[in-house]
Amino acid sequence: MELTHKKYLQITLPFIFSSIAVPVIGAVDTAVVGRLGSADYISAVALGAVIFSTIYWLLGFLRITTAGMTAQAVGRADQQEVLLTLLRALLLALLLGLLLFTAQHFIFAASLLVLQPETAVAVLMSKYFAILVWGFVPFLLYQALAGWIAGLLQVKTLVIIELGISLLNFILDLSFVNIWHLDVDGVAYASLLTQLTGCGAAAVYVFFRQRQRLTAVQWELLFDKTACLKLTGCCTHLLIRTLCMLLMVNTFMSQSAVFGGSILAANAILFQIQYIMGDVFAGMSQSAALYAGVAVGENSGSLFAANLKISGFWALLTGGVLSLSYYLLRVPILYCFTDLPEVLAAAYEYDVYFAFFPFIAALGIVYYGVFNGALVTAPICYSMLLTGAAFLTTKTALVPLLGNTGLWQSFLVFYVVRTGFLLVFLPFLYRKLGFTKAGSVF
Repeated sequence: MELTHKKYLQITLPFIFSSIAVPVIGAVDTAVVGRLGSADYISAVALGAVIFSTIYWLLGFLRITTAGMTAQAVGRADQQEVLLTLLRALLLALLLGLLLFTAQHFIFAASLLVLQPETAVAVLMSKYFAILVWGFVPFLLYQALAGWIAGLLQVKTLVIIELGISLLNFILDLSFVNIWHLDVDGVAYASLLTQLTGCGAAAVYVFFRQRQRLTAVQWELLFDKTACLKLTGCCTHLLIRTLCMLLMVNTFMSQSAVFGGSILAANAILFQIQYIMGDVFAGMSQSAALYAGVAVGENSGSLFAANLKISGFWALLTGGVLSLSYYLLRVPILYCFTDLPEVLAAAYEYDVYFAFFPFIAALGIVYYGVFNGALVTAPICYSMLLTGAAFLTTKTALVPLLGNTGLWQSFLVFYVVRTGFLLVFLPFLYRKLGFTKAGSVF
């Protein structure tokens, strides 16, 4: 396979639309409650969303690893392994979803201990949480299905499904909150119904498009030792990576809760925007992961090098455009989320640091996909351990001196260090794969 800028964009643009569908749902939730007249509603939905984002990020390896393993099997033209990858992913998703549902009371108690919300916010959070726990299983099943569909490079299907569920969530949010006045309950019910719909749509697509091939599965290979160990190893490394990401996010939000009131609400809104921007790069990362997987499956060093160059170029260009665009349009963007003057004033005070995020974070997020698609995940694990340590050190030093400004500066340090360490590990990646031609961002 030969990779050009045109081919890269043909896959990447649909992935971007697919990726931002999930944070857009959270952003719509925040925007709807942001006009109910109290910062408590914003804080409750934002902190409640942090709980589920934490869990789903923790298990984010399910989608990306499924996509990478599927892409490598496609590169080898191994149809049997393509199908077995799907079945293993679905089984793992089901087991994890049931485990989370069983542990729901412990999860919520631990979340309150970490986030330490005010009493009024905690009451609203509990209502939100009690409804959305029913989405654990369908959401994780959907992640497995979506990763597999992505691994087959059937990106347009994902776009249709995820844009559809985003539209559904928007309609349900407005209906439940503004028409039936269900407040936080309405937001939670809208998100739950959206998750169920997404899972159902993906399952129907896979079944009707692949039902003949599924009947040809050699079931005795489902628990093949080599394949299962490979899946377990990648998932373990990515789990540690995600724990480091969650350490940063939850430390950031819990520290924001200490600041309280308007600062907490402002930080929550800025984080919602960050989720959307981050998932633009996550879409690019998925594309880079798939081309890396196909390159490894085909044993093509030239395709791998082209993937690094092209994905790196578009990551930096997109990061620069997003940083500049946010800074120029910050007033209307923030007003979309709330009209509370004190919250907007706090956001305007600190978002100058946030504006640097897209450009600083772009390359690290996208190249994470390259390592993941190649299924060389140990460097991801090691680099994130070092990155997490850098964030905690910076936060401990700066927050007592600078308050919320120091918190945002520590946030930027996290992404600078993350990108730097992944670039350091690129030569190791080439040696591991046995490719001789080094790739370059430029």
